Amino acid sequence: MQGRTPHLLALVLAAAACTDGDGQGGPSAGREGEGEGERTPFAGATRAVTDGPGEITVFWDPVDSAEVGPYEVFWAAAPASPDTAGAPAATLDSGGLSRATIKDLPADQTVRLAVVFAGEGGDVVVEAATTLPRVVAGEAWRRDLEYGAFSSPGLGDLDGDGVLDVVVGTGAAKVEGRVLALSGATGQTLWTHEVRGEVVGSPAMADVNGDGTLDAVIGGRDVQMWALDGRTGEQIWAFETGAWTASPAVVWHNDVPTFLITVGGLGSREGDPDFDRTNPEHHLDRWSPGRLYAVSGADGGLVGRLTSEEYEYYASPAVADVDGDGAPEVIIGSGGHTRGGEVIVVGMGDYKPIWSQPSGAKGIVSSLCTAELDGDGLPDVIAASEDQHAAAYRGYDGEPLWRIDREGLEYVSSPSAGWGMRRDSPTVMVAGATGSWLDGYHEGVRTVVDGRSGDVLWEHETTGRFLIATPLWADLTGNGLDDVIVAEIEFSPGAGLFFTRIKSLHGGTGEELGVVPFDAAVIPTPTIADLDGDGELDLIWIGMQGPIDQRGALPGAAGRIGLGVPVPEQGISWDRFRGNADNTGALLTPPPD
Repeated sequence: MQGRTPHLLALVLAAAACTDGDGQGGPSAGREGEGEGERTPFAGATRAVTDGPGEITVFWDPVDSAEVGPYEVFWAAAPASPDTAGAPAATLDSGGLSRATIKDLPADQTVRLAVVFAGEGGDVVVEAATTLPRVVAGEAWRRDLEYGAFSSPGLGDLDGDGVLDVVVGTGAAKVEGRVLALSGATGQTLWTHEVRGEVVGSPAMADVNGDGTLDAVIGGRDVQMWALDGRTGEQIWAFETGAWTASPAVVWHNDVPTFLITVGGLGSREGDPDFDRTNPEHHLDRWSPGRLYAVSGADGGLVGRLTSEEYEYYASPAVADVDGDGAPEVIIGSGGHTRGGEVIVVGMGDYKPIWSQPSGAKGIVSSLCTAELDGDGLPDVIAASEDQHAAAYRGYDGEPLWRIDREGLEYVSSPSAGWGMRRDSPTVMVAGATGSWLDGYHEGVRTVVDGRSGDVLWEHETTGRFLIATPLWADLTGNGLDDVIVAEIEFSPGAGLFFTRIKSLHGGTGEELGVVPFDAAVIPTPTIADLDGDGELDLIWIGMQGPIDQRGALPGAAGRIGLGVPVPEQGISWDRFRGNADNTGALLTPPPD
């Protein structure tokens, strides 16, 4: 569906009189002649996704009762009540199911839905209903994928049609992995590159072979990093990493890219004589020491390295000239979910440490961010630790600038920065969650900080929802200052599924501007860009959707949404997982005029 909306505000869940401030439905009396028996509380918020023009699929949490008969779903044009609905729009047996497809909806209207089921003592009407958009306005395409993804989308015009296409890694641990190229115009597969291990890294896009088309450099659990031809997906070169590979950053010298990758965490130790590349079990078998590799884009050869026997590396590297000498430095976060680590800055060339700061009892698994914070004109470093804090450090010597402590939180979302409040100071978002990576997360907390002072500008606590994806920053309202886009993850125990709300928030106040619900877990960070050159922003998302198949793999989904927002004159401050096209984790846009 190619329709566009005038603004991301059009993507909100309609604020009809029946909803409260969180978009949840209020009470519904049900249809006339029904609901005479016991009232049963609604077990969870209804959600909807687009299947095509005039058609949506509705999701809800089943009630906790073994005596539930077939479900029936009724619609009515908002703000009318479902009392007035005629024949049921869909009927399905319960059996643990929690979805129904509704077709032939009224054009350009919002619908209000109620779920009705037969229970002990007769027909029962669910006590709540939710107002939902008829379709996700601006959705250009959506498609299913065989595997879900932890990889965030990379962009480049691979087929020469003038529209940026999408490259992403997919797969399942101990099963197999794939790198996919999808048409930005239609979502169709352009090529597939199959590997043995899950591809969890996000691609760096650069013209490696000199044919004028961007190629994809990407790695994952297959203990390799590959350069893949952007036109065909064929391998140009491969670099043996020896362990789990994060997302590469790109540094350019005389038009030749160097790819900086961190390697470590779970994998096989380099040189282990028992390692068998063809055995998927060997890709996740043990802890591996952290390594930083610098790899030539020309031939995949090693040009530099740093090895840590003390810490593992999960986080992707950041790159910035923190001391102003004209040569970039590499910033690394280390440690794991149960082991402490450090922030370390090393020089390119000799790869010797310049400074370091400890992360606490747990490590830095999320990737780092750089932005000029203290007014000296040089980039500074922002790190988020799983040990209940996030902190900023002066770039050239590691002197602490400010720190945010939140008891009980693990910071697993990578910090990012934009220009959300002041024209002389970046705005930084850090996001954490209660619980743990090993046992699961529960409540989320996202905090927006004035980068200069460290003062908290606003903070949201979200019960049952949390962030893993990196927040994105762009001017969505046309006021010259950035707003922020976040992907909230929510798990529905009743349905056994993850859901996501992608929200736009005012960068300076946190006021909600719009929300798009998805029946998928958008764990990878989406990417925003003008894919087709029409002057308006698009959002590309990749996610996972249940249920788990017999191999233990989760299927996936991907989509493109037209936001209906003009491309900001000042550019997009943070447009993807690592902030910019070179994956350096740096805020590069200048302060707004």
